[in-house]
Amino acid sequence: MAQKACQILSIITHDNNMRCNLLQTVVGFFLQAKNVLAVVCQVATHSGWSLSEASIATMIKSVRNDHKKNLKLLYLAANNAEGRASFVS
Repeated sequence: MAQKACQILSIITHDNNMRCNLLQTVVGFFLQAKNVLAVVCQVATHSGWSLSEASIATMIKSVRNDHKKNLKLLYLAANNAEGRASFVS
């Protein structure tokens, strides 16, 4: 009974507390960066210490796309500042 209560409180805390979600994100990115075994990632996810592998992959893809857009804009701005017209597709 006490274990169920602890699990319920943990779920409520992780859903409502932004700092807990940040911790899960950081741990998830760390596990992904270190190429930890999938079993370890699943244990961390099920225990509430990390986000799921699918969520981490989605966030990495989103960050990568944002960086690509920013680099294209920076490249265009640099070329326009030099007076060159350039198009990046």
